[in-house]
Amino acid sequence: MERSGERMIRRGMVLGGTVAPAMLALAVGLVATASSDVEQRAEASKSKFKPKKVTGKWRGEWVNHTFDTDGPATMKLKVKGKGKKQKFIGTFDLGGNAFGCPNPAPRKVTMKKGKGPNSWNSKGFKANWENAQGPAELTFKQKGMKFTGAGLSPCTPDIAYSYSGKMTTKKVRAAVDITLNDEPFANSSLTMKKK
Repeated sequence: MERSGERMIRRGMVLGGTVAPAMLALAVGLVATASSDVEQRAEASKSKFKPKKVTGKWRGEWVNHTFDTDGPATMKLKVKGKGKKQKFIGTFDLGGNAFGCPNPAPRKVTMKKGKGPNSWNSKGFKANWENAQGPAELTFKQKGMKFTGAGLSPCTPDIAYSYSGKMTTKKVRAAVDITLNDEPFANSSLTMKKK
């Protein structure tokens, strides 16, 4: 006759055989879900900002969710020179009817190593330019991989925009808020991937 202790051990083994794969599947699912967050945190904490890691051609799109319009978005980043004289050059372009303007012209900015406007350093970069209506800027901070910016529409001073998001060495994702006379006007998004 089987003793009750042996039955409990056998039942535990059977339950363990059923529960273990389920727990493993759950753990794998949680790891897969969190992997992109872990990758972003690891990339942000790995080291200092190095322009060469993001150089190349970036392509994507902007989408105005309020007015159901969209257009291409491109960014070309390159490095020229070495050491303290190294320059980080960015060309930024939104195609289509962006910010109420018929296909705004691309903006090219040369950033020098250091601090202040149009600069880059171990903490990130800051690109500034002026259009006919006023200033615009784009900033990246390595800590937190924050990608932010703001400016005025190139063709009308009543329209302003601000955006915030994330930039890795492979992609950019940002939410864009557009205002008209300082009042909320439209919501857009910007996505780009490095080719």
